[in-house]
Amino acid sequence: MESTKVGSFITHRLNLFVDETVSVAKASRIAKLQRYYGGETEIRNAYFPAEGKVKKIKKQVVIFHFNKEMSSNEIISEMEKDGYVPGTIRDLLSLSAAEPELQKKFPIIALASCRSLVTSDQYKYLVVPRISVYGTKRDLDLVVYASAWSAENHFIAVRK
Repeated sequence: MESTKVGSFITHRLNLFVDETVSVAKASRIAKLQRYYGGETEIRNAYFPAEGKVKKIKKQVVIFHFNKEMSSNEIISEMEKDGYVPGTIRDLLSLSAAEPELQKKFPIIALASCRSLVTSDQYKYLVVPRISVYGTKRDLDLVVYASAWSAENHFIAVRK
């Protein structure tokens, strides 16, 4: 893994094997993640079904960090300038399995896996998956899709 600044806002560049054929629950177990979301005990496979043609593929994955508050549209625009698109939850889980210590340093978000979630009290939110640390455990959770993301967040992307 290369961890020096290698692009405009790219902080890490990795080649990962991404298995898009496995369920999110199984990929979480492979990555040895604690699954947590508020009152939810797990992130359900129904939130993130396999889309399109699923395959096992080697991908170039990068981490973007802008070190300032930015909107999702601004983040995606900067990724596209460098020839990347936002990563998915399966890219994120593959990263967590391959580089388990990375998410202990900073939260990493997969903007391509935005989903609508209705809570038990009938509130509806757009959420995206994030890997980070919860207490002392590596964690996968869902965070509300923000109109502006704080400077601490990092974002996974893949080559177009």
